[in-house]
Amino acid sequence: MEKVASLGVPMCKPISIELCDDEVHSLHEWIDGRDAIDSILTYSENQQYTYGVEAGKILRKIHTIPATEVCEDWEIFFNLKIDDKISNEMIW
Repeated sequence: MEKVASLGVPMCKPISIELCDDEVHSLHEWIDGRDAIDSILTYSENQQYTYGVEAGKILRKIHTIPATEVCEDWEIFFNLKIDDKISNEMIW
C-alpha cells in the first residue's frame, strides 16, 4: 500500500494494518463518495469516458509495482486454503 500511495494513486490511507494468524486486517480512512456502479449512468458518455481514461492511468501506475515473490506454488496455496475452510466449516 505504501508503494501504491507513493505513486500518487488516490486511495484510502491505511490507519492500521495487523497480521492475525494467516489473515491481514486493515483499517482505512473514510473517503466520501458513491460507488461507480450506482452513479456512472447519471454522467454523460463523454464524462464516463473521461473517468475510464483516468482509471486506466491509475491502473497503469499500479502495474509498475513489481509483484512480490510467491513462496509456494499457487495451486498448492489455494488448495491448502480451501482445505482449511472446509475443515473449519465441518466443526460447526
